[in-house]
Amino acid sequence: MGSNGLTHLAQMLAEKLKIGIDQVHVIKSVDTRSAPEHWKTVASLSEHMAGNAVIRAADDLLDQLRSNGSQAFGCPPSEVEVAGGRVFPKNNPKQYIEFKDIVQGYKAETGESVGEPVLGRGGFMLKGLCMLDPQTGKGKTGPEWTLGAQVIEIEADLKTYMYRILNASTVIDIGKAINPESMRAIISGGMALGISLSSREAFLYDKDGIPKLPNLRTYKILHIGQEPDYRVGFVETPEGPSPYGIRGFAEHGIIGMPAALGNALSAAFGKQLVTLPLTPEIIWRTPSEEAR
Repeated sequence: MGSNGLTHLAQMLAEKLKIGIDQVHVIKSVDTRSAPEHWKTVASLSEHMAGNAVIRAADDLLDQLRSNGSQAFGCPPSEVEVAGGRVFPKNNPKQYIEFKDIVQGYKAETGESVGEPVLGRGGFMLKGLCMLDPQTGKGKTGPEWTLGAQVIEIEADLKTYMYRILNASTVIDIGKAINPESMRAIISGGMALGISLSSREAFLYDKDGIPKLPNLRTYKILHIGQEPDYRVGFVETPEGPSPYGIRGFAEHGIIGMPAALGNALSAAFGKQLVTLPLTPEIIWRTPSEEAR
């Protein structure tokens, strides 16, 4: 989902509860009978919004486990610790109760039932947002901004207008890299999409409006072997209200690629290239700066 959100949400919960990520099970199917309404999955905000909800649900869960533990151990909740799938007194970690034996309440040695069934609940909704004023442009349409820079290096043949993309680079302020390898992979995937749509993808129609590229044999996307070397680097400026400071990042690998490629080709061929896709024919047909 989006920015690998399900894995990252599982990571957040595992760290919050101090358990292994293999002990966190995420429902992947979209079914409101078993999973809560999530509204949109757009704008790379899964970690920010659902992440805050997960953290709040985890805090609620921990409070209930400590409450059950305090009744089982005969001590205040503040003296109960939760970690490693166990509930135990802080001053005696060896006197523990496994999650499975306490999440439905606890049966004391005397046979008495103590505590309550445990079910953590948490929600989150963005506040203070508004549409942009059409006159002034002022307004707040999202909770955060993600900044980055993207560069493409090409090798061009000035006679045939053919070119090859050697490498593509992205440096992005990720806020906090909670899963660097998956984040790099997602951003690289976005860069591939951005390069493909800017260098070859187009919808072409005949005079009757019938698509001339009706399938992937004729609609040419970027293939393995045609891709450049992808380079991804991170700057980390934690975003305050977001869990662990992570910023939205999934779509950002795409955004600057067309402009970076256009600028590189414009510099190489001495033309102002602003029409996508940037095929050799488009470059050839575009008049040079001197001709303008």
